[in-house]
Amino acid sequence: MKNQFLTSLFLIGLVAILLVSNCKKDEKNMTEDLADETPQELLDQFDQLEIADQITTKDILLPNGWNLEDFMIENDSAFFYDWSRNDPYDGLTPSQAYTLMLGKMATVAMSLTNRQNFQYPNNIPPLNGLAYSWGSKNYKMLQLPPGSDAVCTHNIYGLDCSGFIFQLFKNALVSFPEGNANNQRKTTTLEKNISSRISALKNIKFEDKGSINQSDFKNGDIIYWSDTSGNVFHIGFVLFAGVKKTLFHCIGRNKVGLCDENLSIKNGPVRHFLDPANPLPLATYKYAIVRAAVEDDCTGCANNFCNQPPSQSLIEQSLANFNFGPGKANKAEAKRILKHLCTDIVHEYNYGNGDFFVCGKMPSGYEITLWSPTYLKDDRYGVRFGLLTGNHSYFGSNSTYFEIVK
Repeated sequence: MKNQFLTSLFLIGLVAILLVSNCKKDEKNMTEDLADETPQELLDQFDQLEIADQITTKDILLPNGWNLEDFMIENDSAFFYDWSRNDPYDGLTPSQAYTLMLGKMATVAMSLTNRQNFQYPNNIPPLNGLAYSWGSKNYKMLQLPPGSDAVCTHNIYGLDCSGFIFQLFKNALVSFPEGNANNQRKTTTLEKNISSRISALKNIKFEDKGSINQSDFKNGDIIYWSDTSGNVFHIGFVLFAGVKKTLFHCIGRNKVGLCDENLSIKNGPVRHFLDPANPLPLATYKYAIVRAAVEDDCTGCANNFCNQPPSQSLIEQSLANFNFGPGKANKAEAKRILKHLCTDIVHEYNYGNGDFFVCGKMPSGYEITLWSPTYLKDDRYGVRFGLLTGNHSYFGSNSTYFEIVK
């Protein structure tokens, strides 16, 4: 009996060895099969075909009729820009990137609050602009308000307040949470989602400044409201329209009997001028401001202008990189260039005949002035560089002047 058991055990082991051996052989064959080689005849045929380098992501059509770029930006912009290498934030300084992000958000805010852009006369009920839709984050979808406790029963195109903010960030290419206003207004939420998407803003910080005076509101402020218990229930976005501070937000109600009001021109995505003479109330519902702090462009300046005096050749190269040349030697362009060179504008002057000078201050204690006096030709502009010597540093004895010909 013992011998029979040992014989059986030996046979089982032998079978196991054979199985493992065959598996390894199959694995080897599979690996060899995967090492495909294109026949030379087929390669020769491919060589006769036109290279399609000129097509773009807008040329590729998807089965739903959308082009690839528009569809991916709408549905997964982070993925699209990670793979397309066509990121509008690439190469920007922190202040440039932040301004571009706010510019995109402002553009979307203007569009969503323009009722003429969203006319649905054949809808039941008809819609004159986007409506307030409790829980909605997608204004392009005709749907019942999707909130878990929504009471309104109209199929509408619309957003709620957090859906409005979500769309602003989404179209600025920031993957922002679709959560409620309480989540969106958190400084950690804002910092995490912006810094992870825009490398130039990797060090962006947000501060909850509380209920500051309306006169202290700044462009791009996030504003939210809470009740006396601290429950956050509304959120919006502040922009300046000239000298007027303007609140962009989406308002409405989720109450039986008031659903029709959500379709009116007073509700949905709207713009409101903030009136200094009639400030926002703080008694029953308290508002608070969340504000971004963007690092100065001097931080990590590639040319190291901030900590040491740049050479003439380095200045010339930097100006060349900014494409400041023929036809662009005007004061507005000069100010733009100076800000890129890690400076603050400390003085500017017009001669009255189109010529100018603009003086900028560097943290290193030096100044740099772009100067276009009358005797210079159109394809030249002057640069003065030297140590600061008071308010009139551009006349300082320690400065040097040179012309750059483009």
